[in-house]
Amino acid sequence: MATESLHQVGKSFDFLVREHGFVVAQEEYDAQHFGNILMLFKSPDHLLKIIVDRGQVFIDIASTETPDAYFDMAVILRHLTQQEWLYDFTVDTGTQLNTLAGILKSYSQEVFQDQLVRYHRTELDEIVQRQLQERLERFKKSAK
Repeated sequence: MATESLHQVGKSFDFLVREHGFVVAQEEYDAQHFGNILMLFKSPDHLLKIIVDRGQVFIDIASTETPDAYFDMAVILRHLTQQEWLYDFTVDTGTQLNTLAGILKSYSQEVFQDQLVRYHRTELDEIVQRQLQERLERFKKSAK
């Protein structure tokens, strides 16, 4: 199961290796915790984590210059499209992986070649703060 699950992640995101110079730097499969997966891709300029947590897939991207400052793909897509973007957890893990890989591939020029995470960090930080504020406002309204 572990090899198959890791293979599925690697296969969905193999374009990172073929087209963008990434290598798989880390693979973890945790059978004791719902089959969670962490796969870390690394290029000279970027770190990209694929996280599968209880069947939900997330992507985090960082610049190698600031390896502790990852941004969620939803934040990056909000910056690029100027629209809120949400993960779709209503579909199976394989569908999530393939969908997210397709979305990332379609924005790969902006994210990787233009080094979005490196040069637009302030804007991405502002989006994170706005999202937190929006969630807090929604929470306050629902608590009334």
